[in-house]
Amino acid sequence: ESMDWWEKYIGKPWEGVPNPPYSYTCGELVRAVHKELWNIDIVPIPVDDASDLRATVEAMNPEYYGFVKLQEHEAPMDGDVVFMARNAFMDHCGIVVQTADGMKILHCANPDGTILNSVTELEEQQCYTKIEFYRHPGINVYLEEHGICRK
Repeated sequence: ESMDWWEKYIGKPWEGVPNPPYSYTCGELVRAVHKELWNIDIVPIPVDDASDLRATVEAMNPEYYGFVKLQEHEAPMDGDVVFMARNAFMDHCGIVVQTADGMKILHCANPDGTILNSVTELEEQQCYTKIEFYRHPGINVYLEEHGICRK
């Protein structure tokens, strides 16, 4: 049985100054997945050290990276991006993964490293009050170019 694309990321550590593919921040994980799956180069994240929470919060601007918010009628798909907020401020992001057990979010958190959680777990255990889904338009371009039809 072949491994799912996301499995190799599980357990990779979080580091404020990441060194992909050995360690990540939440944002660098999102960048790495987009590059690997769709050859999309997302602009570098303008944060020197992600342990600086203020800089990280200021960098959490989905539009800056080219992401477009999903409309109400659009269901999240493999590889879509999730931005999360605990209070008023978005401070974390992750990737949608469709698993045999339903939709999960692959994310790299401090101190856990790269893990897989359900949206319910993110809300109940990690206290995220706002979870929003985004997609990079480059995904659709890639799929069309490669003749891949998404369900």
